[in-house]
Amino acid sequence: MPMAAYLSQSRHGIFYFRWPLPSVLHPKGRRSDIRLSLGTRSKAVARRLSRLLSALGENLPIPAMARAMHYDELREHVRQHFQGLLQQFQAGIAQDGPADAARLEALRTGRMAAGADTDGWIDVADPDGASGILGAFCDRRGISEEDLTAAKRNWLLRAIQRGHGAYCAAAEDYAERFDSIELGTPQQSVSAPEPTAGIARIGNTDLLERYFDEARRTASLAAKTEFEKREVLNLLNEIVEQKPFAALTKADAQKVKQALMRLPRNRNKLSGTRGKPLSEILEMQGFEIISARTMNTYISHMQTFYSWAANNGYVQENIFQGMRVRLPKRVKEQGREAFTEEQLGILFRHLTENPDRLVRKDDHRWIALIGIFTGMRLNEIAQLDIADIKESDGVRFFDVNASGAGNKRLKNSASQRLVPVHDRLLEAGAAIRRRAAQRRITAAVPRSALVPEERLWPECRTMVQ
Repeated sequence: MPMAAYLSQSRHGIFYFRWPLPSVLHPKGRRSDIRLSLGTRSKAVARRLSRLLSALGENLPIPAMARAMHYDELREHVRQHFQGLLQQFQAGIAQDGPADAARLEALRTGRMAAGADTDGWIDVADPDGASGILGAFCDRRGISEEDLTAAKRNWLLRAIQRGHGAYCAAAEDYAERFDSIELGTPQQSVSAPEPTAGIARIGNTDLLERYFDEARRTASLAAKTEFEKREVLNLLNEIVEQKPFAALTKADAQKVKQALMRLPRNRNKLSGTRGKPLSEILEMQGFEIISARTMNTYISHMQTFYSWAANNGYVQENIFQGMRVRLPKRVKEQGREAFTEEQLGILFRHLTENPDRLVRKDDHRWIALIGIFTGMRLNEIAQLDIADIKESDGVRFFDVNASGAGNKRLKNSASQRLVPVHDRLLEAGAAIRRRAAQRRITAAVPRSALVPEERLWPECRTMVQ
């Protein structure tokens, strides 16, 4: 009988219990889990204990989850969502002209459907039914659907129905007033509100520098992350053709999203796209475009930047909020393709026995081996100091930290950790020492007397930029 999903076993045979916690119970809104040792190597005992603990886990979070989001907060999410859609509709008419007949008919149909019973509206609104409507709305608004009680799900569904009806009615009325012209008294303007009203004017380049300067002062970004964010935000500036960030609207954000959906991969490396204007590249055919995951990463960087800008008074709202595309479940679970056991065996044999003399440097050998058996990041391995290999209670481990020699960096605060040295890594070191007694570096037991530098891999400094 297989072990339950919430049970795991350490390499020493001790069973551990893991229980996921909803994001609403985390102070920063992150998904997390509880992991604790059951203090036993007996599977039967571990199963009994885990059943008791899971029963507690099912019941304990309920009060906290019920307090997590009130009905007035859900109502405000609905209001903001459809208010944003209305502003986007108004901005589109102001820029592109009156809505066509098909668009007006769609608004009338939506208004009438929203006025019907909820079941009838659901059938018209989404082919996936209530789950599809709630899932899409929660994704756009950043709400954890799993944390909603059944009563709140039903209430939210009806609120979305009312909000959709209100949006269709308001948009239809706006479109009709836009086409009418009244004389005699000054007509109230129906143009979209000026997005930069009351906002400090500052150039895009200066605004980006303020953003990254603050990030550097607070040490909140690793060098690689800052580079990636700069690339994305420069791309944003290029797509909107230098239009001030404070003047961008939801309609502009939609255009950015449409451009990303046509953006070729590696456009600065491909000979067919390198050096050409973005407007020309976006019209090209035959190139593989960026994946939906990559597009969501780009939009996430833009969303983070606009959230900072809105909080600091540089823009009126975060126009990229809720703009990420919804990935199908199979895409979310697919992830990267893992190595097969056969491939790992071949890789391990060449790294340890080196039959074809493919490995020419110890640094390359050990960085690959440590990565295989620890899952550490490449830069974390490359910047290890000799002093970072330690031992406690007979267990050797790597101390991953940002202190010591050179320009050591970590991706984030959670990256600082202790990583045990796998037994196979120690065995590989012993086998290699027997074949090459003059090795400068041994597996997890460095001969510091033979290494004059503090860095464990002195030849790999360029990897730690």
